[in-house]
Amino acid sequence: MFSKSVNFLIFVTTVLFVTVSAAPAYNARAQLELLEDQIAQIKYQLNQSTDQNLPLVVEDGNDYERSNGRSTRQLAWQPMKRSLAWQPMKRSLDSSKVQLITGLENRLMEVLSAGKELGVSNEDIINHLKSRNFNK
Repeated sequence: MFSKSVNFLIFVTTVLFVTVSAAPAYNARAQLELLEDQIAQIKYQLNQSTDQNLPLVVEDGNDYERSNGRSTRQLAWQPMKRSLAWQPMKRSLDSSKVQLITGLENRLMEVLSAGKELGVSNEDIINHLKSRNFNK
């Protein structure tokens, strides 16, 4: 009667319908109330922790730490020391002049080629740059 593909399509549609209709329907109001209760508990715990604000006492049985008073600590962020790898490198003054001139030449070549693409002559661009620099 039907071809195999039509039978397969009917089977898949039936399975999909049964799966969707058998899926549990969640009660949105119950979930909302549960979330509100959780938010209230979190707010209560936050208020309780800010009211106390006591130092943390570490009990590990080490007499040396207790005698020096190092067992009490505040729960606060403390900055770390910067390692040598994060320090900026110093540049030599001899190479900086050459690098600056090379960088300026490269940037000028980019501007001139962009101007050429837009139909502006190189002389017009250089005259404009000269006029801007002399006005300052």
